[in-house]
Amino acid sequence: MSRRLPRGMAVLAGTGTTLVALALTAGAGFAIGWVILSDATRADRALAALIWFGVCAVLAFAVGGWLAARLSAASGPGVALLTGLAVGVTAALLLVGAIFAVLDEAMDFRSVQVALDRVDAPHEAAASAPVPIATPIGGVDAINEAAAIARRRTVTAGAYWAAVLALVLGAAALGGAAGQRQRRVPVVGGPHAGMRDADTG
Repeated sequence: MSRRLPRGMAVLAGTGTTLVALALTAGAGFAIGWVILSDATRADRALAALIWFGVCAVLAFAVGGWLAARLSAASGPGVALLTGLAVGVTAALLLVGAIFAVLDEAMDFRSVQVALDRVDAPHEAAASAPVPIATPIGGVDAINEAAAIARRRTVTAGAYWAAVLALVLGAAALGGAAGQRQRRVPVVGGPHAGMRDADTG
C-alpha cells in the first residue's frame, strides 16, 4: 500500500512541483521562442510570451494540484478539490511575492513614481488652467493621448493577470479533483476477502 503524506506536507509537495514545472516549461519556451521569433516585432514577442506563460501556468498548477491530492492522506467528499485549491493559492502567493521581490531589486520604484509624477504634472496643469486662444494645444493633446494609451494598457494587463489567476486556481482545483484516490478498506472473510475500494477522497 502506498504511503500518503499529511495534508499540509502534500500541499507543500504540490506547491514545489508547481513552481518547478512552471519555471522549467516557461523558461524553455521563452528560450526557444527567443530564437524562433528573433525577427518578430517586440509586441509580437511579448504577446507570444504572455500566451505561453499562461498555458504553462495552467498546466503546472493542474499537475501540482493533482500530485498533492494523490499524496494526501486526507479523505472525504471535496477534500481533494480543496487540496488542489490550497496548492494553487499557495503557489500563486509565492509566485507573486517572488516577482515583486525581483522587481524591487531590479527597479527603484521611488524613482519611477517621481518620473510618473513629472509626466502627469503638465497634464494636470494643462487640464486645470485655461488655454489661451493663441496657445498651441498640440502638446496637451499628445499628453492626453499618452495618458489614454497608458490607461488602456493598464486595464489590459490587469484583465490578463486576473484571467490567468482565475485559470490557474481553477486548474489546481480540478487537478486535485482528478487526483483523488479511492480509499482501500479491508474485507474480512468470504470470497472477496482482502482489500476493496470504498468512497473516494
